[in-house]
Amino acid sequence: TLEPPCSYRDNLKEEEIIQLFKELNMFGVGHTAWYFPLDMPVEKLQVAISQNFIKDIEFFNRIGIKKVTLHFQLNLSLNLFDNSKISLYIVKTLKPILKRAKELGIEIMLENGYLDPLRIKVLDRIFEELPELKFHLDIGHLNFSHPLITLELLMDRFKDKLIHVHISDNLGESDLHLPLGCGTLDLEQTIKILKQYGYNDTITLEIFTENEFYVLESKRIFKNLWNSL
Repeated sequence: TLEPPCSYRDNLKEEEIIQLFKELNMFGVGHTAWYFPLDMPVEKLQVAISQNFIKDIEFFNRIGIKKVTLHFQLNLSLNLFDNSKISLYIVKTLKPILKRAKELGIEIMLENGYLDPLRIKVLDRIFEELPELKFHLDIGHLNFSHPLITLELLMDRFKDKLIHVHISDNLGESDLHLPLGCGTLDLEQTIKILKQYGYNDTITLEIFTENEFYVLESKRIFKNLWNSL
């Protein structure tokens, strides 16, 4: 995760990360700062944001990461801006990022935040304009989205683009990143739907805690349900 100032690419030791992947026999999924906006209406800002993310993906490439997430986190008001214009701003920001990612053999994903019907329209336009862009489904964000936005709806629309999933729990109001079973997420139904649509790619337990017990217990719960359903 590159989220400056604390986790900034210029402050990280690439060789140590590569060695850690080798020792753990693991690979990584790149995660960029969610608070860097993609929907800026000013061209100079679009260029600056694009250049920052290009440097991020070049960093990820050097440490062997081939999936990188950017965030669908709207800063412009859908009440003040036409959603087609917001889509255009995001597409303009993403195009140079996708071009560089293709050169490096990296897949760029767009992760959902809070979703409602208007935001779905914006997403539809973005994916229509950028067929090479992939989808990153965050189940925790979906759990506090508009009630009309269901997992089935997202899978119907974006299953062919889906290549990564984040799962955490919350109370249905905000993004708490709780351990599984500590909130209102219907994990069993979530897993049933993912499997029903044939999802069989990477999943991250995005749980924020200083006690590894809660992460390991969430992993146990998830794996047991996945294998039993």
